[in-house]
Amino acid sequence: MLYDTANPPSIQLNGTIAYMSQKPWILNATIEENIIFDKEYDEVKYKEALRTSCLQADLKSLIKRDKTEIGKTEPICWFSE
Repeated sequence: MLYDTANPPSIQLNGTIAYMSQKPWILNATIEENIIFDKEYDEVKYKEALRTSCLQADLKSLIKRDKTEIGKTEPICWFSE
């Protein structure tokens, strides 16, 4: 697709729009702990979080699955040997 200066792209907005920047962060803990934080473990909600974030296939490639420790102090081995 080429940009045409005579006919530039446009967007029609019916309403308002907001932007909230975010800084990603990870606890020095397991993947599971990073998902549930300090909430009570609820298997249904936990599995739904894994499904909606598309992490199921990624977890299969980790030796310890969701018990893998992540964060700044722990190196991650993404592929099982």
